[in-house]
Amino acid sequence: MKKVVLTGNGLYVGLNRAFALQNITQTFYNKLTSEHQKFIQHHMERIQEDEYIQVDFEGAIASIEQVHDALDSYVNFLINEEEGKKYLESEGLGVEELQSHLTKIKEIIISYTSSIVEIIDGNVHWEQIGDRLSGFINWLQAELQGNDEIDLFTLNFDLLLETILLRTVGTDEFTDFHVKRGKTPDGHDKFNFDPQQTLNDFDYRRIRLHHLHGSLSSFKRLSDGRIFKLRTEDIRLSDLYKKLDANELFPSIITGGFKSKCFLQEKSAEYCSI
Repeated sequence: MKKVVLTGNGLYVGLNRAFALQNITQTFYNKLTSEHQKFIQHHMERIQEDEYIQVDFEGAIASIEQVHDALDSYVNFLINEEEGKKYLESEGLGVEELQSHLTKIKEIIISYTSSIVEIIDGNVHWEQIGDRLSGFINWLQAELQGNDEIDLFTLNFDLLLETILLRTVGTDEFTDFHVKRGKTPDGHDKFNFDPQQTLNDFDYRRIRLHHLHGSLSSFKRLSDGRIFKLRTEDIRLSDLYKKLDANELFPSIITGGFKSKCFLQEKSAEYCSI
């Protein structure tokens, strides 16, 4: 028999109301410079002359993604296509300023992700989970008993289910399709996303964890598309999100709009990044 469990943001809010979308959005917004706040406001729905809806950040991010993708496509045309290069030369134009805009837009999205990391780091601890989600944990442990196959799907950039599984069943009893492969330049263990290699290394495991919208501990290397993850504590100790070069690495998560399109485009059906 096979079982399927699907969790969303409601589970996180049950742990702490800090995870409510409005609270995450406000935390993110307050961290921005005034210039970046104005940029975000432009993409938020205006309800009155000087008031903006800051609850639905997903809608704002979807609009920002459209700006990013259109600009990115245009820059790639100018840099990589012969017609684009000829246009630059004939008009005496450069692309450096456009590339700078792309970097800044990425930095805004990374800032949002960093805000979520800070909230999670402060609230996703076993003591709080065991106290506030004991009913869910008891139910999940009952579902995990026996020999049934069980696939757990999360719609969050989730570390909560991962934390629960690590504590209740152990790292050797479930798979998240990552295998340890080498280290980062600063010496932290790196885990590549590789479902086939997972089977080769660990064989069959009946409990499987799927991050449908990616994970805050996962990153995409833009040079080759390789997706890997780091331990959460290593991300925190190295202050990775604040040092992240958006032209080299990007958080491997789906935010804002185009979730269905992004999910279907990814061959692995596990992770996607804008």
